[in-house]
Amino acid sequence: MSCMIYGYIAAVSFGGHEQEIYENNNRVLRGLPVHGGMLIRDMFSVTPPSSDNSVTFQTIHFCGSYDQYWRFDEKFLAEYDQLLSRLCWGFSKVIHDYCGHRLEFTASDHNNKDPVMPTKSWTMKHYDSMYANEKEVFGWD
Repeated sequence: MSCMIYGYIAAVSFGGHEQEIYENNNRVLRGLPVHGGMLIRDMFSVTPPSSDNSVTFQTIHFCGSYDQYWRFDEKFLAEYDQLLSRLCWGFSKVIHDYCGHRLEFTASDHNNKDPVMPTKSWTMKHYDSMYANEKEVFGWD
């Protein structure tokens, strides 16, 4: 039996750096492995910056299918943390469809720096449900 892990990473820019953020994030995603990791290149797609401001966030959306992977674990978290540390972003949500758990990441620093720098600090919350207002889970067991 397999499961799906899916979600998004929202790149927030308040300083007019949309193109730089887009280029940085695309470069990082193109550098992901083609196979062999939990997070691979073809899982990800990026919404380009909007010239008419109709799109509020540049959204990186992703989805992957995993065999015999019943819940989030330290390996997934380590790879995802490494990816987030190289991207410019403000908020991320990840859903595990088998166990129903949800991870939410909120950046502590934002992308309105000149020059644009990847996000380096954030908080993570791990919920036992993909739905809002459910009890937060502490730990992976």
